[in-house]
Amino acid sequence: IFVDISTSVSVPDDKWLSTLESTRWLEYIRSCLKKAAEVACLLRGGHLTVALQDCAVFDPSEAEDRDMSCVVSSLVQVMCDPHCRTQYGFQGLVQKEWVMAGHRFHSRMNYHRDNDKEEAPVFLLFLDCVWQLLSQFPSHFQLTGDFLLALHDSIQLPLFTSFMANC
Repeated sequence: IFVDISTSVSVPDDKWLSTLESTRWLEYIRSCLKKAAEVACLLRGGHLTVALQDCAVFDPSEAEDRDMSCVVSSLVQVMCDPHCRTQYGFQGLVQKEWVMAGHRFHSRMNYHRDNDKEEAPVFLLFLDCVWQLLSQFPSHFQLTGDFLLALHDSIQLPLFTSFMANC
């Protein structure tokens, strides 16, 4: 379902945007941001607890989608907590919600191309969503696009053990 067109030399320039659209990547970003905004509004509206059950962001038949719950939960924290929009706070958020929560980085990134069924760059989807928020509300962030890009690169080139394994 996910196609890497960022480095694909087989996609001519005049077909790049239509190829991107066929991946539904921008739809995924929109859906994640929309769901996170809904949850953030519930929290701001006085609900002390919001449970993400059956967080099927894209398809209701995909209930129990642990990956999407992680994306939405992380985005809600970025939206609601200014500390999560600092470099230190964002690092803590990634450590807590992704690494310590057991995200399967190795399987999702499919580093060895041994299991396409598990491949889904969910963490990169989260980073792209945060970049969208950063682009729209730069004065609310102490993060930079370069910081997010460095995190992206550290996933693509597994230099840190945090992102190399299935936690």
